[in-house]
Parts: sequence; C-alpha cells; structure tokens
Amino acid sequence: MKHLSRLFRLTSVLVFILFIATNCAKKVDPITALEITILDRTTNKPVDKATIELYASYQDWFASTSPATKAKMTDANGVLTLTDGADMIVGGTTYYIDASKGSLDNYAARETELKITATAGQTVKASIVIW
Repeated sequence: MKHLSRLFRLTSVLVFILFIATNCAKKVDPITALEITILDRTTNKPVDKATIELYASYQDWFASTSPATKAKMTDANGVLTLTDGADMIVGGTTYYIDASKGSLDNYAARETELKITATAGQTVKASIVIW
C-alpha cells in the first residue's frame, strides 16, 4: 500500500510538470498593430503631440461621431502605435484617421488618404499629412 501511495504522488507530480511545460510552450499570437506617423505638410517633418482618433466609417469620421478608439497623441517622433490589445484594433478592419494639432489637421484630405486597414498579426504603417 505504501508503494501505491508513493507511485500516486510521483504520477501526480509528473502530470503537473507535464501540464506546466505544455502550457508554457504555447505559441503567442502575433500582435495586430497600426503605426501612424503624422507629418507637417509645409516642412514634411514629423509632428509630436498630434492627436489621433480612428473611426470605423467615413461617415463617422466626417461627422466626428462614434470614434473607434480614444484620442491619443503621437510621440516625439510623430508616431503613434495602436494595438489589438489595449487599443482594440481589429485585423481586417479599415479605419479612418482623424489627426490634428492646433490649427493643423487632415480634414482637407481625400477619403482614400484617410484609410488604413489593420491586418491580423502584422504591423501596418501609414503616414498622414496635416496642414
């Protein structure tokens, strides 16, 4: 009986170790991200602290209603990266970009210049010009 108890404990420990090993080795899904750079039209230089919001449709962008993301600001290099985690970017979705800083914005852009489509598991980059 003593041997069966030891064998049971040993088997339990081995099963636990095997469980931990297989769960730790799982592949991590790649991140879906949008990397948006804002440029000043007159200088063609990156714009730091520009505000960016994404909209799920052109109509929402045009009316400034129902943004798909909260407003965020670009970094010192004029770049903002949004991901599927914290920012809820969805692969396969096309977003319309609203960018502004002070009196500069991208409202005069054509519809085709506003779009960025997130691709699942990839970082998609876009540059938006404001004036």
